[in-house]
Amino acid sequence: MYQVIKSQYDTGTALTHTGYGHDIRRDLWPKFHWDLYPIVNDYYHELNPYYVYNLYSFDMLETSKAITVRDGFLQFAAFLVTNLQKIPEADQHFLIHPALTPIVPPHLRKYFSAWKISQPKKLPLKDAKKVIIFGLVGETYLGEIEGMAAKLSPLKEASPETLFELYLPIRKEPFLTNHRESVMHYQLLDVIKDVLPGRKFKFINNEDFFEIGHFGSTYFFDLADDLSIVADNYLHFHVASRGGAVNLFSTEVPKDSYFDLALSFNHQLHVCPLPTVGSIFMELLLYSKRSSVKDLTLDNIFHTLVREQLKKHP
Repeated sequence: MYQVIKSQYDTGTALTHTGYGHDIRRDLWPKFHWDLYPIVNDYYHELNPYYVYNLYSFDMLETSKAITVRDGFLQFAAFLVTNLQKIPEADQHFLIHPALTPIVPPHLRKYFSAWKISQPKKLPLKDAKKVIIFGLVGETYLGEIEGMAAKLSPLKEASPETLFELYLPIRKEPFLTNHRESVMHYQLLDVIKDVLPGRKFKFINNEDFFEIGHFGSTYFFDLADDLSIVADNYLHFHVASRGGAVNLFSTEVPKDSYFDLALSFNHQLHVCPLPTVGSIFMELLLYSKRSSVKDLTLDNIFHTLVREQLKKHP
């Protein structure tokens, strides 16, 4: 396993490398990928960060022998159920977020390791001169509005002089095939004002955000409820690489890391063994055998099943 990862690191080949950009059929990617901009933007490192839901052909895996899986647990679960037989044939090593481990079939664990990200010198929230509150406004990303006040409560530690910017793109739910009206954006603003009374807020959009050249003294506060949509958010990489702090990054370097990779001067990726947990894969596989839905990524019943099963293996 270590030699496979080391070999991949030494070659530096990756689907996200500029040399492969013209060969990838982006028109074959699922529509929800484009709905999730910018959190799913590509970036390069030697261990080939990629979304497996964009692997429209397993031949693409010949580009490298190790891939850092960026998918959330909904897409990852659909990928494993659909490609159960192909994974041993591809002989690929997948690096996944440890929270996705219960989805891995027990007999295929040897093809998987866990990745973790650390930011040892992360700026404390109390020292931040600016806080950017981010979230794709929708229940799939933010969770239920009833839990939002507790999620925002750490921001009370910010200095009275701290500037607050709200980066809250309003999107449709990514996996719904029909439109559903929502007032969550109004509710969210009410909660933010209640939790942080007397604060002044500046609204920013994608263009404003990407015009920021340096994030020193900035604390990026992601409101993501869980890892259902994305396990590796591009915005976290973007901020940390430019000197900012990310609330969801740990300051602790994992003790069980057997391979480290500096993603920037400000944060690191660590490859670790999978945690020892039970597997929910058989329940997902049995459902897929009974279901007539062709694309499990868009199946709300499958989503509910994945969430319920994961609650049994926190």
